[in-house]
Amino acid sequence: MVLFTSLEQPAPMLEHLEVYTLWRDSSENIECSVTLPQLRHLTLVGCAVTWTLSSFENLRSLNISRLPEAIKPTIGQFLRMLRRTPLLESFSIKSIKQSSEDRDTPSQRKPVSLKYLAYMEVSCILSDCVYLLDHLEISGRKVREITLNIENTPSSQIHLAKDLARTIESKFDGRVQKLVLDDTLRLRISEQSCSHSCTVVVNFIGEGPQYRASFWQSLHLDRLSSLEVWEDHFSAQQWSIFGGLPGLKTITVSPEKDHLLRALIQETAITPSLAFPALKRLAMGDWDVLSKESDLRREMVDQMVSCLKLRHSAGLALDCLRLNNCFKDDEDGDESVAAILGRLREFVKDVQTDQYDESDDE
Repeated sequence: MVLFTSLEQPAPMLEHLEVYTLWRDSSENIECSVTLPQLRHLTLVGCAVTWTLSSFENLRSLNISRLPEAIKPTIGQFLRMLRRTPLLESFSIKSIKQSSEDRDTPSQRKPVSLKYLAYMEVSCILSDCVYLLDHLEISGRKVREITLNIENTPSSQIHLAKDLARTIESKFDGRVQKLVLDDTLRLRISEQSCSHSCTVVVNFIGEGPQYRASFWQSLHLDRLSSLEVWEDHFSAQQWSIFGGLPGLKTITVSPEKDHLLRALIQETAITPSLAFPALKRLAMGDWDVLSKESDLRREMVDQMVSCLKLRHSAGLALDCLRLNNCFKDDEDGDESVAAILGRLREFVKDVQTDQYDESDDE
């Protein structure tokens, strides 16, 4: 490589280095024998380097992507790389080779200490992801964001989704406070003894919904305060998992398939007598009531009003109801938008909508 052959002399002041290789068939590591004592930031695209060098022991950020298959590191090799970069504050690797040959060696059994790490992103199969996290020693009060892209995972590994959830939680002295359920899962974990929180993003690329469900259902959710659900097929049974949580105050859901409204009036054997005892704020999207035929429209509105009335009577009234993208076609019908909002406000004082200007009815 021309760049590295030109660096035949020590470069004591070099702090940033980016290397991009355009040859897709390249299968050789870059041999770098120069001394780079001040190197802090390294980006490698399409190429790798020899990692047994002291030049990288002061790295603060590392980004590796688009490596040809022949030079991708295995998860064991990557951990050995990280062991030589104890000052890392962030790393991203999107090229890991599937292999279990170099796991559980004596050198691998000792965790890799990255006590300054604040951001990490990794793309690999599920078993490698669990193995990597399990072998990293990080500070729960230092880490800000973890992004895990799970891809090409054999179906036989679905049980590891539970292990992934437990491994993530084991890195923090805290609990999940916010959970976002979509094609990509997001959770915010807050430390119990301080105000620090970390965002964890888990993306099961190309995997079925059972992977996501197995993951989030294995989390400790007893301190969950905010929930967002953007899945089309969220069952009543899944809603029931959240119904008994004592601190769940905010729910955002879109699209709504009636399962949540049924869950909100589900009776329980404890006091208070209804599920979701702490719920105060509810935001719903695509409750497209105006596009329905009159009978179905009336049924949908009645169901909503009945739910709010029952919770109001039980002393569990909402403080705020937000309807987003719910009144797409304001046409004449049995019940106008103003009338619908009026009925809802009998039981929820603050009812908001993003598509309807109430001044038009004054």
